[in-house]
Amino acid sequence: MIDEIDYDALSCAVLEVFDESLQDTIHMDTVMKTAELVWDDTAVQVKCNDSVLIFDLLSYELQDYRGYDA
Repeated sequence: MIDEIDYDALSCAVLEVFDESLQDTIHMDTVMKTAELVWDDTAVQVKCNDSVLIFDLLSYELQDYRGYDA
């Protein structure tokens, strides 16, 4: 079982979620500081631009997105 976060993969995954026009507004250092393991340590959650994103810990595919921008 993986219990460490790959911050490089996570930062790339976060940037892929947002449109290129919004990527300049993301403060990646701040986002990475919010990273925490969730779902019995099988996923990683970050908070970014009034959104909560959860990524699979193995593939870093987006599993859940809760945004207040809709």
